Amino acid sequence: MELTLLVVQFLNRHQGLISGLIVFLIGYVTLQYFATKKVDPREPLVVASTLPYLGHILGILQNGSKYYKMIRYILKAQYEAYTISVSNL
Repeated sequence: MELTLLVVQFLNRHQGLISGLIVFLIGYVTLQYFATKKVDPREPLVVASTLPYLGHILGILQNGSKYYKMIRYILKAQYEAYTISVSNL
């Protein structure tokens, strides 16, 4: 009973924060849904970054054209061509 009262008090005090969080999550899920690229099996391997939207961009900015060689080394040169996914999808 006491826990329920604490939860209700928390929800009442932080309505704006909770509403903002819900809007953010809905926006994020919507963005992921519409940004998802359907990959044709005939296309090259898609290489996802560890940090969506920034990982590959930061890698290219820091390393320039060496970044592509780094990815190829990480893939152990199994693939002659690959796709870099900025959105990680």
